[in-house]
Amino acid sequence: MKNIFSLRIQSKIIIPMLGLSLIPLTIFMFLFIEQYQNDLRDTEFLKLQTAFDLKNDRLTFLFSNLESDIDSIFSDEWFLSTSDKISMGSLGNNVEQNLVFFLQSEPAINEILITDSSGNVLVEIEESEVHRDNFDDVDFAVNSYFSSDLSKFHYTDVYQDEKGNYALFLVLPKTVDGVTFLMIFEVNLSYVYSLIVDHSSIGDTGEVLVGQKLENGAEFIHPLKYDPEAALSRIIQFDESRALPIRESVQGISNCGSTVDYRSEPILACWGPTHMGWGMVAKIDQSEVFSTTNTTILTFVLIFLFTTGSIVLISRLVSKGIQKPLLKLQDAFKEFNSGKYDTEIKIKGNDEVADLTKSFQTFQEFFQTNDKIKNFYQKELEVKLEESANFKKSLDESANVSITDADGTILYVNDKFRQITKYSDKELIGQNHRILKSGFHPPQFYATMWKTVSSGKIWNGDIKNRAKNGDEFWVKTTIVPFLGKDGKPFQYIAVRTDITRQKLYESKLMDALKEVRRIDQLKNEFASMVTHELKTPLTPIRGYCEMLKDSGLGELNSEQLECIDTIDSNASNLERLIGDILDSQKLDMGQLSFSKKDFNLSRFLENLKKNVQPLLKEKNVQFFANSVDDVSVNTDEQRLQQIFYNLIRNAVDFIPENNGIIEIGIIPQENNFRFFVKDNGIGIPKEKQPNIFKKFYQVDTAQTRKHGGTGLGLVICKGIVEGLGGKIWFESNSEGTTFYFELPLQITSKAEIVQE
Repeated sequence: MKNIFSLRIQSKIIIPMLGLSLIPLTIFMFLFIEQYQNDLRDTEFLKLQTAFDLKNDRLTFLFSNLESDIDSIFSDEWFLSTSDKISMGSLGNNVEQNLVFFLQSEPAINEILITDSSGNVLVEIEESEVHRDNFDDVDFAVNSYFSSDLSKFHYTDVYQDEKGNYALFLVLPKTVDGVTFLMIFEVNLSYVYSLIVDHSSIGDTGEVLVGQKLENGAEFIHPLKYDPEAALSRIIQFDESRALPIRESVQGISNCGSTVDYRSEPILACWGPTHMGWGMVAKIDQSEVFSTTNTTILTFVLIFLFTTGSIVLISRLVSKGIQKPLLKLQDAFKEFNSGKYDTEIKIKGNDEVADLTKSFQTFQEFFQTNDKIKNFYQKELEVKLEESANFKKSLDESANVSITDADGTILYVNDKFRQITKYSDKELIGQNHRILKSGFHPPQFYATMWKTVSSGKIWNGDIKNRAKNGDEFWVKTTIVPFLGKDGKPFQYIAVRTDITRQKLYESKLMDALKEVRRIDQLKNEFASMVTHELKTPLTPIRGYCEMLKDSGLGELNSEQLECIDTIDSNASNLERLIGDILDSQKLDMGQLSFSKKDFNLSRFLENLKKNVQPLLKEKNVQFFANSVDDVSVNTDEQRLQQIFYNLIRNAVDFIPENNGIIEIGIIPQENNFRFFVKDNGIGIPKEKQPNIFKKFYQVDTAQTRKHGGTGLGLVICKGIVEGLGGKIWFESNSEGTTFYFELPLQITSKAEIVQE
């Protein structure tokens, strides 16, 4: 028992301190790491975009200059002056030497061919003067041009020539006297690749990819870093889930983002189209970008573990000084619960625990006195019950009997009957039992009795009669009908027992019960006084906490201030719980008082919002309210605030962490105002809803609730609302709970409801 109590005390100190310290640290850690990763991602995207723009600019510059040079050399005037020589298949040594010089100055061009519109090669210019033997690829260039939009400069798709080199053709059409000639330039892609496929600036895993569009996908036009055989052989279909950048870039889409590449590896990439219509991608593996994050996480974990150990150690030291006197007080309570009201407690000092001990001793003295009173009345009650039982037995042995015919006319009475009624045989025989009526029972009583016996059933009951001399007496009566052959009563016999004294003692017992209830009420009042005395030590506790926090007794470090805040918070909770118990006692005794006055509803809601902010911050609750402009009402402002505060605290306990929502508001009705508190919590199960306003009932007693509670908050709310002449109810489902209450408020100024 001692160890369990010790764990509870330590947990009340350690858990809040851990929460106050570690929760902000954890949140900061996650936010810092997330921001750190976002910064790394943004920085890398900037590098990738820069690399992409640089490669794209190089590619654009290369082909733009190439087109410009070709356009300036092979002008229409030049072509007109050489068209006859072209048709003859030879340009002459001087012209060919100039073209060879042009090839030498343009490293991107391998060869120049001039063909007719059918693809027949008329002129071939090569720097090495080694002419090709096969012109199938030339046919490819011609067919590509005539299947295109016949633009001034036309680029074919990339192909692999007979030597295994990757190249493409640039086609420039020229028309002379209605005859079309094609200038075909073979572009050496090895030179082009050297300008763009360079990933030294984007990390060890970085890579620049270039691809061209196919009918249903894209293909890479150069060897890849992780696939040297990929050129014109590795194809990415448009419906694949991987390699999004190359698929979008060949379709003219530019973007940057996190995705997967042709290896299905997570990457960061920037991509878009190029001057040639190709798609270009600058990418890097995410594992390389975020490699430094693991070191940062490890550092935070070490800080987290060190902080946790320090808090636990300090909390144990603080709790040890508090728990020792409380353990003694706990042992005393244990003996008190077993019926030992004279247990002596020795606790040195004059602090709050010592004051609490004195209050407990006063409580012991009260129960000692109350126990003596209880034993006295218990014995008295036992004596009365024993007397009543003996008297009842004697009455059963002295019954009086009468017999009547089917009409109720008296035919026979015994001596006991004559003795109790004070009538003689002559006065009774031939008469009806109405002669004994006392006037105590209503006509319906006798009608029911007669209906029962006349139907052949036995009737039992107590009857108050009046004797001849006017004395009234009670008899326990059983009337038995005797049935004839026709099944109808022909005679009745009534057996009566005098229970007058029993009725008298029952009346005395009721008086005794009222006296017991009065004593029980005195006990409740005394318990209320004791509860008030238990509340008294909390004032100096909270006062000393404020003095310690204000450095009135010396400077404290941050850990000590956190301990003081925890003590102050728990003292505040204890004060609230004691207040709930006092209000509950007042409700039971009908002594809950109200102080009605005029106040502004809008200002009331503003003050309420400020007062509940510390409670809302614990779970980062979103709080909404509507208000009433310049509406003054007449009711108990403090009790109205108490209702709202209890309902809001109740809502906070059952809403989710960080995304909880609480809404309060006012809805004007025809003759009153309807207030509500709405949350998005877990709701109240249907089987538990009928008990929600019962004393000490909590919806989920198995769950360790954040703020604890006595189970009196909703009971007090109901008592206050009904005490002010209103009513309270709720609606609940799995999406949340809404508590409503209506109060008859006297409006002293008019206004409109507005939503904040």
